[in-house]
Amino acid sequence: MSRIELFHAGELAIQKRAGVGERTIKFAERTILDHMSPQQQDFFPQLNTLFVASIDAEDKLWASVLIGHQGFVQTPDSKHLLIDNTLSIDADPLNQNLKLGKPLGFLGLEFHSRRRNRLAGNLVDYQHKQMMIEITQAFGNCPKYIQTRKLTIAKQVGSFKKTKEVEYINRFTKKIESMIKSADTFFIASSVFDNGSYSADLSHRGGHPGFVKIESDRVLSFDDYPGNNFYMTLGNLLSNPICGLLFLDFESGDILQLSCQCEIIETPQSKNARKMKLTLEHGQLIKAALPVEWELCEYSPFLQG
Repeated sequence: MSRIELFHAGELAIQKRAGVGERTIKFAERTILDHMSPQQQDFFPQLNTLFVASIDAEDKLWASVLIGHQGFVQTPDSKHLLIDNTLSIDADPLNQNLKLGKPLGFLGLEFHSRRRNRLAGNLVDYQHKQMMIEITQAFGNCPKYIQTRKLTIAKQVGSFKKTKEVEYINRFTKKIESMIKSADTFFIASSVFDNGSYSADLSHRGGHPGFVKIESDRVLSFDDYPGNNFYMTLGNLLSNPICGLLFLDFESGDILQLSCQCEIIETPQSKNARKMKLTLEHGQLIKAALPVEWELCEYSPFLQG
């Protein structure tokens, strides 16, 4: 890939602010591919969870999670991902966003090993709940800020009730505030319109409980911890300040999905350099949605404090 193809203007602007441009580009030229590496082709079929970024008809972003037994994701070749979507939850906006040609972003995260890989691509076929994705970008992420968890999938996951109780929201209730404040993990979907088309991205954020703060009944914030210096999420949000958030309640199985507007606040006096302030537009809480038991094993050794 050329430098222009590797990063768009928003990403390059954030990299310049951080003073990492040339170093980052040299590293990215070796690691960001337009296809999956052999390691990634082996990695995705091992997963029980796959996190997905999608764009709705109003160009809003949503972050979702798919759950299944190992093998529900397949890699028929280095350019394609095949996903069994028969277990998707009816209320998830992802189901309405699966249109041929539409961009999707993926994060494969193996909680027990802290391994993760990211993909971007377009939906090229969708028949009988089988999603075929043509990969346009693939790269690995470091294990920073991932909490180690042991995950147990329900044996009868296929019969797990797909229709769930859904609470639609435009502000944070006390229950939702508690869920956000106690979170040590969430996922953020972002997108950018570049070279005539949209692309979608899904990224992970982690910290000690309380790292996401509630500022009002519609506003949350968090400090952006240093990562791999690609600044893909921040670059997307600088260009297009719309994002989708996904919080999982690892005890109850509840799923919280939020559509937000984002403001990047530079904080040069802070060791984290910037703060993310997100304003809720609308969202939903899907209750008891996940057929999974999670056991927290260890917080990331990279966490501050």
